[in-house]
Amino acid sequence: MSRKTLIFSTFLLLAIFSVSFLSVSSVNTNIMADKDQKNDSIETLLIPISSSYTVSQKWNVTTNEQLTTVAVSADGSYMVFGTWYTEDANYELCLKKISNNQTIWTYNYEEEFYSVAISKYGDYIVAGGAEPSAHPSYNLLLFDNSIPTGNKEPLWKYNTTNACYWVDISANGEYIVAGTESQGVLLFNNSIPVGQKYPHWQNLAVSDPESVAISADGEYIVVGNADGGSSSVLFYNNSYHPGTDKLPEWNYSIGVDVNTVAISKYGDYIVAGSRQQNPGNELFVFNKSADNGNPEWRYDYGTGTRIHSVAISADGEYIATGCEGPTPSVGEVGLFSNSKSQNLWKSSTGGTVNTVDITVDGKYIVAGTNYQLVNDRFNESILLYNQSANPTGNALPEWAFNTSYNVNSVSISAWGNYIGAGGEFTSESGRAYLFYHSRPIPRIISGHGDDDDDDDEEGAIPFGNHYLLFAAIAIASLVLITKRKAVFSKK
Repeated sequence: MSRKTLIFSTFLLLAIFSVSFLSVSSVNTNIMADKDQKNDSIETLLIPISSSYTVSQKWNVTTNEQLTTVAVSADGSYMVFGTWYTEDANYELCLKKISNNQTIWTYNYEEEFYSVAISKYGDYIVAGGAEPSAHPSYNLLLFDNSIPTGNKEPLWKYNTTNACYWVDISANGEYIVAGTESQGVLLFNNSIPVGQKYPHWQNLAVSDPESVAISADGEYIVVGNADGGSSSVLFYNNSYHPGTDKLPEWNYSIGVDVNTVAISKYGDYIVAGSRQQNPGNELFVFNKSADNGNPEWRYDYGTGTRIHSVAISADGEYIATGCEGPTPSVGEVGLFSNSKSQNLWKSSTGGTVNTVDITVDGKYIVAGTNYQLVNDRFNESILLYNQSANPTGNALPEWAFNTSYNVNSVSISAWGNYIGAGGEFTSESGRAYLFYHSRPIPRIISGHGDDDDDDDEEGAIPFGNHYLLFAAIAIASLVLITKRKAVFSKK
């Protein structure tokens, strides 16, 4: 074999080996990403170039009662909704499998459901309801996702005496926070109890919690209190408190009702929304280590505006707001940059914005509104916005859907592929909607999907580095072959 033939053969062999290895590596990486969509690391290998993807309705479900609350699991596998507001006293909590509209289970309850939350993979569902009419009875309920034998029963339940308006759950389902009318704020550890469940700790001093939220890792809790002049934002850590009254890390008094709160993934940033006060600030953004509880920045929406809902991206950079304007027929969706401490854009809506949600990367915002007749036509009541919406003038939604009735609750999966919504359908019935958004799911660099919701990056070799690696091998092999050929020639 000649020297040229040997070199050419060596390069050809290395090229074939490199391409084969890269193909397998690429497939394996994509498979890992597809299998591990539960991980919501914001670092990706694929960022969509286009900002517009189709949205289609997968299914809808009509209920005998109006829907007040829906929640979609972060991984896009399950949707749960609860009903209220009829004289039938036949309220229900329903868990659906998103892919095929299969009803996993239904739980019937004697009172209205006010709030539901679902863990990241849909393993656990918590629900809060109205004051039980019969005692002993329970209105804070925790369910697992397993298919029951016969009627579904909760893992554990707790009687908050009066209404339990707000609930939230950590990503792995380990911790549950509840805001109640008579027992203040309660934190529960998700361990199966013997008999009735008792709280990990509670703060009785919070007289009227209007909203609660817990960080994805379960370490931090934020509460919005609505008690006239004593209204405030309270921030807690998760540490066990042996007494009867857990004290917050800090407490910031706003002076008017705090309608809504949200917290970033690891609790680094907290956002709160209220109705207008003097001098007029409605949006407040805090760092978890807030100096004496003072906000890092705030925003004045203007006269007569009331914030009904806020949501925050996983890293705390993007904040979405849903507002009621000076009149009920006017609403507004807003997007803010935390690092810039400013509004990026606003969008006027035909009706009051009751509810908003945001993807983990802040790329998409979904909103639900009241149904209003505006300029001789009814407004669309489910709206999907792109983060890069036109910042000048009135930002327009990327997609909108007309339900013909008020939307009370919306929820979006971590990457925005599934959108759940629910509300009225008639004066006595409700409807839950599930939509599919064709945005490509970003390919995750780190293939880590632990239940503790960590996003630790593994030392994966990027594809570009593979090319460098094999080029180095090829050069080294060529040098070695050349040297050996020279030695043989001398001999």
